[in-house]
Amino acid sequence: MIEDHKYMDEELLDRYKKTVKTKWQKRWILLRMLFGELFFFLGNLSKAVKSIAYYFFTHKKNSLFKDISYHSKPRNQMDIYSPVGAVDKSEKKPVLIFVHGGTWAYGFKLQYILLGKLLSQVGIVTVILNYTLYPNGFIQDMVEDVDKAVEYCYKNISKFGGDPSRIYLMGHSAGGHIITMLTTGKFIKGEHSHMIKGVLACSGVYDIADHFIWETGRGVEHLSAMNKAMKGPSHFHVNSPTRLLTKHHQSNPIPKTPVLLPPLYLLHGDQDKTVPLHEAKKLYKIYRDQYGGKHQHKLIVYPNVGHIDFMFQLMENPPTSNPILKDILLIVNDKLN
Repeated sequence: MIEDHKYMDEELLDRYKKTVKTKWQKRWILLRMLFGELFFFLGNLSKAVKSIAYYFFTHKKNSLFKDISYHSKPRNQMDIYSPVGAVDKSEKKPVLIFVHGGTWAYGFKLQYILLGKLLSQVGIVTVILNYTLYPNGFIQDMVEDVDKAVEYCYKNISKFGGDPSRIYLMGHSAGGHIITMLTTGKFIKGEHSHMIKGVLACSGVYDIADHFIWETGRGVEHLSAMNKAMKGPSHFHVNSPTRLLTKHHQSNPIPKTPVLLPPLYLLHGDQDKTVPLHEAKKLYKIYRDQYGGKHQHKLIVYPNVGHIDFMFQLMENPPTSNPILKDILLIVNDKLN
C-alpha cells in the first residue's frame, strides 16, 4: 500500500484495501510494463525521425516559432505552429492550445511536433506547451501555468496569425484534467473564462479518487505520480472537477449564468484501458444536467480507440480519414451540431 494511505477517508481506504495488488503481482506488472515501453520506443523511432526533421530542417518560414516564454517559470515555454501564410494575412485563424499528458510528471512539447504540424496544415494556429511538472510543482502550479499561457496567447496570438476571440484549450490525459480544473476553478470563483472559446478534454481524468482506485486495480498506483502531484489523498476531492461541480451545485442549486463555463467537448476512446470512458461519461452527465444542457456540451466517443491510440491517430492519419481531426475542425470552426 502507498505510504500515505492513512490520510484516506474511510470510503476510499475501504475501496483501496479491496483492490490493492500484492507485492509480487506488482513486480510482474512492472516487468510487463518495462517490456511494453521498450517495444513502444522501438516502434516509434520513425515518428521521432519525422518530428526532428520537421522541427529543425523542413518547416517553412514563419510556420514554426520555438521556445516562446509565456511566463517566468523555467518550463513556461511554448512552440507555435502557424498555417503557412497566416502570419501575413488579415483574416485570423482559430487557435488551439494543447496541454500534454504524462501522469502530471512527464512530457515535453517536442513529443507533439507532428500534432502541431498536422493541425497547422488544416488551418489551426497550434500552441504546444511545456508546463511545470511534479516534483517541481503540484496541480495548482500546472493550472496556473496553463492560465498564464492562455493570457499570453490572448494578448499576442494575432502576431502569429491567430484570432484571440477563438482560443480553444485542448488537453490529453493529465492535460485533460488540468484544463478542466482551470475552467472549473474559475467557474466556482465566479470568474468568466472569457479568453477561452471552448475546452476539448481528451481521454482525461476528472475524478481523482476514482482514478486512484482504477490505477490500483492495474497495479500501478505506487508508480503513478498522481497521488503526490495532488498533494496526497486528503486533496483528491478538491482536485476533481466532478466532485467540485457536484458540491457546488448542491450548495447553489440555481446555476450561475451558463456562459461562465465555456463549452466542454469530451473526446474519449471506448477502448481506453488507462483512463476508462466512465470518467468522461460522469463529467458529461454533470455538465448536461446541471450546467448548460446537452446542446452546449458534447461527449464524443470513438470506437476501437485506446489511450495512446487517440494521440497517434490524431498525429498520423491523413485528414480525409481522421475522425478525431474532423471533429476538432468542426469544433474550432463552430460547425459541430
